[in-house]
Amino acid sequence: GGGDIYLDNRTYTLAASLVPKPGVSIHGVYPGVTPTDAAHWDNGWTVSTGTIITYPGGTVFAYSGDDALDGCIIENLGFDNVGSIMTVGKANVQGLCGAVVRNHFSSNVTGVAYDLINPMHVHFSNVKSANCYQFLRITNDHDTNVNDNQPGNSYFDDLYAFVTAAGHAQPSIHIRS
Repeated sequence: GGGDIYLDNRTYTLAASLVPKPGVSIHGVYPGVTPTDAAHWDNGWTVSTGTIITYPGGTVFAYSGDDALDGCIIENLGFDNVGSIMTVGKANVQGLCGAVVRNHFSSNVTGVAYDLINPMHVHFSNVKSANCYQFLRITNDHDTNVNDNQPGNSYFDDLYAFVTAAGHAQPSIHIRS
């Protein structure tokens, strides 16, 4: 029925993806970063303090079923050395719904940082990534028999991405409907 998980000011290394149930929120300690070039802060950084999650080659939040992370708040987290931060949703099903994602800082993301299929009513705020392949991909993936407006009533505020050389052929933010 919901609840809150509070993570300490330390680094967590995952062995499997996290799949919070609808209404369960995850709160970390606001992440801090160290710039890789002090003279050019926007050229990248490493997440260095706060709650840091690592999962080399893996996806931190992965869910392709119904009610994926619905009503969750996922906030104040740092990510370093992960394959992807969030891959949520599937074809012909409403994906991430009524969720808040805020205060995320990441570095060294080898895939798409946030890959959302059919999101609805989501709020992304203060989400930033350095050295990622692709930052945000939103896909409306419904067959022709479904009449939906995706990503309905969502907003994305204060986003920043520094894309790696490998990802330069990819758009930093890709919205497909």
